[in-house]
Amino acid sequence: MGHFVPVASSLFIIVVAFTQIASAERILFILPLATRSETHLFTPLAKELALKGHNITFVTPSPSNIKLNNFKEIVPIAPFVLEDFDNVATDPIESRRRSRNKLAWIMSFEFQFIFDGCHAVFNNPEFQALLEEQFDLLIISSNFNNCFDGLVHKFQAPFISMSSMPVSGFIAQMTGMRMPPSFVPNPMLEFSDDMTFWQRLVNSLMTWTFNFLFVRVVVPSNTEIYRKYLGQDYPDVAQIESGVSMIFSNSHFSINSPRPVFPDIVEIGGIHCRGAEPLPQNLDEWLSAAPEGFIFFSLGSVIKGVTLPEETRKMFLNVFSRLKQRVLWKFESEQMTNLPANVKLNKWLSQQDVLGHKNIKLFISHGGLLSTQESTYHGVPILGIPFAVDQDVNMLQTEKLGFSLTLEIMDLTEEKLEVAINYILKNSTYADNAKQAAKIFRDRAESPLKTAVFWTEYVLRHKGASQLRSTARKLTTFQYHSFDIIMFLVITVLVFILILVQLFRLCWCRKSTTDKALLKKKWQ
Repeated sequence: MGHFVPVASSLFIIVVAFTQIASAERILFILPLATRSETHLFTPLAKELALKGHNITFVTPSPSNIKLNNFKEIVPIAPFVLEDFDNVATDPIESRRRSRNKLAWIMSFEFQFIFDGCHAVFNNPEFQALLEEQFDLLIISSNFNNCFDGLVHKFQAPFISMSSMPVSGFIAQMTGMRMPPSFVPNPMLEFSDDMTFWQRLVNSLMTWTFNFLFVRVVVPSNTEIYRKYLGQDYPDVAQIESGVSMIFSNSHFSINSPRPVFPDIVEIGGIHCRGAEPLPQNLDEWLSAAPEGFIFFSLGSVIKGVTLPEETRKMFLNVFSRLKQRVLWKFESEQMTNLPANVKLNKWLSQQDVLGHKNIKLFISHGGLLSTQESTYHGVPILGIPFAVDQDVNMLQTEKLGFSLTLEIMDLTEEKLEVAINYILKNSTYADNAKQAAKIFRDRAESPLKTAVFWTEYVLRHKGASQLRSTARKLTTFQYHSFDIIMFLVITVLVFILILVQLFRLCWCRKSTTDKALLKKKWQ
């Protein structure tokens, strides 16, 4: 009996290990043209799947720190920062000025910038070697990575599309879902889900413009790219994407407007969010010792504080120097002239560890989606200063929830900045609303990471999970909205009315003829 327990334990370990190996699948993540923020969104899922025993190949522009035997990373090109095409990283103020006209900004988008990145990836030797392998599942970034859709056909494997933004437009249309522009705002517009007539008109035009660009530019151009490297007989982008097994949407109904979705569209907003870990001791002591708390100022990973105009930096410093709170500024240099005593610069910060600090009072942010999600998760009020096109709508949503204010960098003054900061700090409803938003955002059956892992393995278990697919995928937009039925009914009613009119005219003519005949007979 004494030998039974060790033997049984050994057998149990062997069985568990064998089961894990037997269930290990080969999963390919494709996001070589992703921004740094998008990479942060994909990394937690890739790591968790690797920890569960799956063999992960991660094609990314930004190397991660994941060190696992079953995690292989390929970096085919240097970090591809999409925002750089409009100089948001080098001249954020000018970029902001151009982006204020959303439709003009989109129509002037230089797609060649994306296409050049596609060719660079396909010509990378390590990526070419990857094409000789086999995979059981592909997870592809839906944002500007369409030129890699051909890999789905090559590997004959199911695929999941993962969107770093709330699903809308042509992305949702992969599943057959057409998002109604009457109450689902385009992510490029500063509209909530409660729109006026004119806003609905603009939203509809923007949605149709996006769909037009997708059909006329994205589909043929990206199809041509992967056919060049994989084969001329490959289906086009639209055909391949219509076979998507699932879409992961970086959204949550509590902070993004609720919208209709099919079961193969799963919300995983906040997948990257986590609890705070201890900060470096010297920084933690400085923040904890602030009698009035501290303010965290960060413009994200793309916009650099050093690229802000000198007068803009001075404006921030002048306002910060008059505050009772201490200010922690994520800045690319730790040297700055005339730095106030209550301001500390730091080149690199773990944003979630700072947002989760017990003494934080306010987050001054650019309003990026991941940043607003992290601030919501940790229950911190936001003062938003948007720079890029999608950040306005993120701030609009948090304003609607009552825990943020938004300022326009183009006309920002010391007075406006100081008034806004003090208004949020002195009005406790902002902090209360932030805590309430955090409570709702976190209140789920399971974490977004566990949700994503479950559905990923669900697709693997059920070989693409075709049972989740709606027959709406087979319908044209004309059929989806029942325009053919409406036209049939309208034509039927018109024909019926026309027949009635003709019958009435015929009866009237006969009656008139009879009356005339009787009248003529009477006078004879």
